[in-house]
Amino acid sequence: MGSIIHNKVIFDDKKHKYTNALGREYTSVTTLIGKYKPKKDWKAIATAYAKKNGNTASYWLAKWNRIKEDACAVGSDFHDKKENELLEAGEDLHFDKVYKVDSERYVVTLDDYSDLSDGVYTEMLLWHHDYLLAGKADKIIIDGKYVDVDDYKTNKEIDEVSYFHPTKGYEKMLSPLNKINNCTLNHYTLQLSMYAFMMEQWGYTVRNLQFRWHQKIVDNNGNAVISEEPTKIYKIEYKRSTVIRLLTHHLATTPR
Repeated sequence: MGSIIHNKVIFDDKKHKYTNALGREYTSVTTLIGKYKPKKDWKAIATAYAKKNGNTASYWLAKWNRIKEDACAVGSDFHDKKENELLEAGEDLHFDKVYKVDSERYVVTLDDYSDLSDGVYTEMLLWHHDYLLAGKADKIIIDGKYVDVDDYKTNKEIDEVSYFHPTKGYEKMLSPLNKINNCTLNHYTLQLSMYAFMMEQWGYTVRNLQFRWHQKIVDNNGNAVISEEPTKIYKIEYKRSTVIRLLTHHLATTPR
């Protein structure tokens, strides 16, 4: 796809990099969430794993990296497939209402999104200049001045609770999110909440947040396969105050 210039934000698909018209790099939503996850010493983990299971630490690090890359590729293909299905259908049923899907909607040249027509917008580029933040949402649904966020997830599992240490308790995210359990469900809650927060700046009221988990499994031939139908649909609570706390900390610790 190359580079997409969109509303004074440039998204380089190959580098997965966001910049404004002046060349200032923006932090992606997923990168920002990763900043507040506890850091893991993967070399030490691989060394311990190799002692128990054989081979070297380098072998396991390389293998885990290949698995991660393959999973990302399979997930990306699935997202593209879902988007193409929507565009071909031309409409989408969302919360018992049919919304129009129109490819013309995805080449938005406005300076903001304050006057969007009702409908479904896929792979929608979002940004917030004040917080140097950007991201792409799988599905944004506009209904008058209400906005819904709908996402696809293709994990092998969705962790709903964090790791429990016998003496330290449940693993938490880093400050200022140090009261939040460090698990997949909470990471995605923050992600969708940030998408919703970015839409609020254009006058929309956040109505529904959800993501559809399409579980990835490995078939008998060792190939990763993603379920066509959602394994589970997670309804998400909008965490606006947490987002503001996170973004305020991010801005304060980001060189201007």
